Amino acid sequence: MFWVPRDLATLPGFTTNVEWGRWESSGRVVLGAPADAPGMRYLAHYARLHGAPVADTLDGVLAAGLALLRGGSTRSGTHRELPLPLWQDQTVRTWLSAQESAGNRLRSARVVWTWPGGDQRPFWWAAHVGVEIAAEGRVKDNEVVLGRPDVSAVLAYLPGDTLAQTRIVLVREFRSSAVTTDGYVHELPGGSQPGTADPRQTALAELAEETGLHVDPARLHSHGVRQPAATVSAHRIHLFSVQLTEAELAALETGPQSHGVTADGESTTLEFTTYAALLTDPDVDWTTIGLITAALTAR
Repeated sequence: MFWVPRDLATLPGFTTNVEWGRWESSGRVVLGAPADAPGMRYLAHYARLHGAPVADTLDGVLAAGLALLRGGSTRSGTHRELPLPLWQDQTVRTWLSAQESAGNRLRSARVVWTWPGGDQRPFWWAAHVGVEIAAEGRVKDNEVVLGRPDVSAVLAYLPGDTLAQTRIVLVREFRSSAVTTDGYVHELPGGSQPGTADPRQTALAELAEETGLHVDPARLHSHGVRQPAATVSAHRIHLFSVQLTEAELAALETGPQSHGVTADGESTTLEFTTYAALLTDPDVDWTTIGLITAALTAR
């Protein structure tokens, strides 16, 4: 917890700016300063931007710190190096459990960045970790693990006479990281729902949000869960599929084409393609092709 009763004449505390900056996006700090403390608005602005609680009384700082703990959790060893909000994240626990089940051990962990979700708890996170690899007898400590909540993705399709002729529904959405000819990603409807633990319910909600299509839960076929990019990210994708009727596909093609949740900065546009066209489209990423292939060949 940081309490900065700054006074430019007697306690300027300029080095605190640097110290705070090293922790502001860690997910494990609280910033406090009297309301009239000079030079604190900038720090408070970025604290809020990174989801760090801000208070203007010492009691408020202590209360925010206790709230951040939210009941605490029993941990030992290097597990304690992960801040509690991150430790309570299911993606973190799943990743760590998988490593430990393989006989590996977390030797060090330093959170280098977090990005808060709507509830101000970490949504995206990055941790520089050192892992003792049991099978190799060495410690690997030159990697950063990225994470976010698991995703549910849905393949909505209409079978053709052949696999190549199968009709597929995609969504086009702008992503800053896209390396495509149009700056957009072209992918399956999907995403994460805050506070939703059931991947099937998440899949239904995301399908409705991004395409306008509402389907009975019993129609969703599960294809399991895997990581989409295991070399960099710990999150996983729960893959589902739903076979459309001719009428449903026609309604999607002739109905509203723009969807998404504006409040979340989400704007999706429907796209329709075939499996054959998908394989030759350079703007469709390998993960999307793999998900679709896995679902269609498992029919």
